Formats: sequence, C-alpha cells, structure tokens
Amino acid sequence: MYKKICILSLGTLAGLGLLFGSNQTVLAKGDTKLSVKIPNDKNATALTDTDNSISIDSNDDGTFTISGVTSPNSKVTIERESDLKDYTIKAGQDGSFTKDITVSKHSKTAKYDVSAKEKGKDDSSPITFKVNNKAYQAKQENSSNSRVSESKKSTNNYPTVSYDDLNNNSKKLLNQNLSINGTVSKVHKEDGSYVLIVSMDNNQAENVMVAVDGSSVPKGKKISKGDQLTIKGTGGGKQSTPNELTDGNNIPYVDCNETVEFQ
Repeated sequence: MYKKICILSLGTLAGLGLLFGSNQTVLAKGDTKLSVKIPNDKNATALTDTDNSISIDSNDDGTFTISGVTSPNSKVTIERESDLKDYTIKAGQDGSFTKDITVSKHSKTAKYDVSAKEKGKDDSSPITFKVNNKAYQAKQENSSNSRVSESKKSTNNYPTVSYDDLNNNSKKLLNQNLSINGTVSKVHKEDGSYVLIVSMDNNQAENVMVAVDGSSVPKGKKISKGDQLTIKGTGGGKQSTPNELTDGNNIPYVDCNETVEFQ
C-alpha cells in the first residue's frame, strides 16, 4: 500500500513546539533541493529559536542517523556546530543519503547543521538537528586519594604520539585513543566549547586542530593563546580548518575526550 510522505516547513511550525509523528520530513529552502527524514520514536520536536530546526533524542548508546533525499550525486555536509567538524556524504544516483553519527559521551547535547550542494548550484539552506544525548556521562573530578591512580590509568589508555605520527598515519590513528602535548597558537570559542590550533613542540609548522567541549576544561580555567596543554582524545584524521583560524588547509585533528591538563 502506498503511504503518503508529509513534507513540512518548520518556518510555520517552530513557534508551536509541535511533536512530530512518523514518516515526516523537513524540507530545506535553497537552490539545491534537500529533504531530511525525521527519525521515528525520537521525541522529534520543532524548536522555537530558528526555522528548520528540530530537537531529537539519540539512541541509548549516543548514536543517531541522519538520512534524506537531495539531488542525485550531490554533496551533503553535516557540520557539528560546537567545533565546526564536518562529515561529508555523496548522495546516490537516486539522491538518497544516510549517515550514522555518535555524540561524545561527555556532551549532554549537540547541534548538527545539514546542507546539500548540487554541482553548478548554490547550497541548500541548512536544517539543524539538536540532539539530546541519552548516553551522556558527566565528567567526575577525582578525589585527592584516587587522583594518582586515575592519572596513571588515563596515561596508559592514551599513548602519547608525535606530530609525525598524526600527520603521516592519520588514517591508522582514526578513532584511536591518543595524547598530544603542545602550545595553543589560536583559539575559537563558541557556546562554551573550543576549537584550538595546537602547535606541537613549539613548532608553528606542526599544527593540530583540537575540539574541546566546555566540560573538558577544569573548573575556573579558560584556554588562551600561549597555554601549554596535554590533550587526551581520539584521532579524527585530517580536517579542513575554519577560515577564522587558518587558511583552510587540512591538518591533523583530535577530539578531546578527557579533562585538559595545563602544564
């Protein structure tokens, strides 16, 4: 039996805070067509702050799926707002696409902007997903008695790597735990989170982009240019840096998982 798919414009619904049912999609404005499916059973609700924005719950393990339809063979970009990290997908010949994403367990919520671009046309307007992370775990500060043992455990779980390791073996280190040391050369802060350019070994030619959630910064501290840090996290391959930080070149990327250590 044929089941009709409802196409919704959130510009007329956002102010109502409506709860969505199943088999609905959000339609983006813009030159490139884009519609994104609203996941079933995820408490999907229209937000009131901006048009084409919805709130959803993640799965119990912090994962969620973005899927939809755009022009055939178009490039779909999913950008995490906190650190401008991009996920890119090429739509199929029928225009369909899907991407599974995992929210960091230390992020209570996360926002992702979805847009598409067809060759020879302008981008679609973005559709924003605010994801409520059901796998969220707040960082716990260690007591003075357990701090040493926890520090040793953390060090063992995050082996220190060099810039050459990150730069030359970025694919091998993708999603692997690692630790880096360096000096902050540039800082971008938004909504309490940071995107940093960290120069390893005080060498301006050995730059790493680091995403740091606000919960990873010790209480009472803020990250500034010139700070010497130890970052424990996971390798993210190579990413194009935001224009406000560098010239957009691809450099090694690390997603901070643990509390930042100031040297």
